[in-house]
Amino acid sequence: MFSGGNWFAWFPVLVRTSRGKRWAWLENVWRERVVSQHGSGPYRYYA
Repeated sequence: MFSGGNWFAWFPVLVRTSRGKRWAWLENVWRERVVSQHGSGPYRYYA
């Protein structure tokens, strides 16, 4: 199951875009992660 939502990047994160990857900082991005009964995965960021 995926868990995600809009998030304000108050520290630099590497985001995936339609053109590749870039750094995002002090802007709104979408972040999601996989959540299961065994735990949660790392966040992935999209812009």
